[in-house]
Amino acid sequence: MTLLVPLYKAVTAQENAKFWCVGNDSTEHANNQFFISKGYKRLSSVFCMARNLNAPISTIPLREEFSFSYWNMKTPEEEQDYLRIEAEIWPDTPLGLHRLRSYKKHPHWTSMTIRQDDTLVAGLMAWQEEDYGVIEDVFVREEWRKNGLAKYLLAQGLHYLKEHNLAHVMLMVSPTNDSALSLYESVGFYKDNEEMRYYIDLD
Repeated sequence: MTLLVPLYKAVTAQENAKFWCVGNDSTEHANNQFFISKGYKRLSSVFCMARNLNAPISTIPLREEFSFSYWNMKTPEEEQDYLRIEAEIWPDTPLGLHRLRSYKKHPHWTSMTIRQDDTLVAGLMAWQEEDYGVIEDVFVREEWRKNGLAKYLLAQGLHYLKEHNLAHVMLMVSPTNDSALSLYESVGFYKDNEEMRYYIDLD
């Protein structure tokens, strides 16, 4: 299945650069060759990882100095607060308001956060897409890493999606992100397929 999404400022630092991006399963050789023949260039690839929500989900402890909560970002100010921190994690490919609001339209969308006092230190989003769950935008701010926060959030996300009667959950990760791959595998995710991404300059 081919995915077509506009991708902004993803390849160069040029402020107004615009690209059109396509994504195909790595086994769709004919489709991939078709886009290459039309002038598309290789951008990247991502692993689609899956997990069976009917398999046991571990209960992960959270240290006392941290607190967990749901944050539904009901106001534009709250959305901007989230996006400022998210851009700190991924300065080259920030989520942006348009994508955040598109995520929020999915059934059962929620944002899960961990705070230390009043400081947001980690987050994760989860929602339903068709008949499966999605986990997206998992992050821990640099100063608070190595505290088991991402693993705790993932466990909470799995429990949340299971409570909404979903049987499977998917997430995307870069094949070169060894620490993320190891983290996701530690909570039961496995590599389901690889998506190849190509782009063409719209300018």
